[in-house]
Amino acid sequence: MRRREWVNERYAEVGFVSSDAQDFIAIAEVDGQRAAIGRIVTFSAFEGELGGMYVLSRFRGHGLANLIIDFLVQRCELTNLYCLPFAHLPALYAKHGFVEIEDRASAPQRIREKFEWCQTQYPDPVRLMELVRTFKHAHGVPAPGKEIKL
Repeated sequence: MRRREWVNERYAEVGFVSSDAQDFIAIAEVDGQRAAIGRIVTFSAFEGELGGMYVLSRFRGHGLANLIIDFLVQRCELTNLYCLPFAHLPALYAKHGFVEIEDRASAPQRIREKFEWCQTQYPDPVRLMELVRTFKHAHGVPAPGKEIKL
């Protein structure tokens, strides 16, 4: 099965928005089996969302989410990177430099709309977090649609 198809099937299983060809996707494998995924969705030349974090249940508890978050953050050169973790997960993202945004009005409209959508779609509430970085030259993420295997 092609990687993008596999990713979107996993996302459909948990009610996540499908990925498209522009998303930068990371897939972690354990002993040759696809075990976890994450992505960066670019909003503009400077802003995007780290999301779609999903670790298959049989692979949980081994730090794969941390590996994927670190991998994506290290390769992303967007100045502002947002995420919408479920309410029990902010500490995971805080380890990578994300901070909760108290004033949602300061976030881009697209991320505010996704925040509101998530609040109505999932039984668990989400938090709005941001990682702000300064680069001399922001170049975005690796080539659109590129898939990386950890």
